[in-house]
Amino acid sequence: ELAMRLYGKSEDSTEKSYFLNEAKEVADWFIKTGMISEDNLVQDGLDTKTKTVGGCTQTYTYNQGVILDAFARLSVATNDNTYASIAQSIADATITKLVQTVEGGNILTEKGQYPLITASYSDGNAFKGIFCRYLGYFIDQLKTLNLPYDNYVKFLKSNADYVWTTQSSTSFRFRWDELD
Repeated sequence: ELAMRLYGKSEDSTEKSYFLNEAKEVADWFIKTGMISEDNLVQDGLDTKTKTVGGCTQTYTYNQGVILDAFARLSVATNDNTYASIAQSIADATITKLVQTVEGGNILTEKGQYPLITASYSDGNAFKGIFCRYLGYFIDQLKTLNLPYDNYVKFLKSNADYVWTTQSSTSFRFRWDELD
């Protein structure tokens, strides 16, 4: 993500080339680690000795989000939709697997959060927001790539509408899928 943002901001061709090459190298490494599961969800953890996923299979929404924009920006810069395609698979998995169906819509929910985890896990409050932020950036890149994005807009709108109508006006609850 950082390398692609620096690539986009740099005006020096040598710097641009450096940042693009770094981003491609990291993206290719990331793909090879196995952190993207067979379910197309990014797993939270890497064994630093073996450089593989190891036993960690937990997925969090923020991990899904951060990779979306980075991979899409890489596709824009290289004029190769391979990375964007991987990101679309991750986004699709997130909006169908890391959700609870409420009132006919899929509401983003941390895996493992439902039904027992409470607000004492306060960092989880930010995870869903991070995913939504990066999904928005991803949508912008998909527009540039002329790739479909309507289902992501619909998902964000559905979640925003649900949260605004069910949560307190002063703060959002840990669980978006619960009524206030």
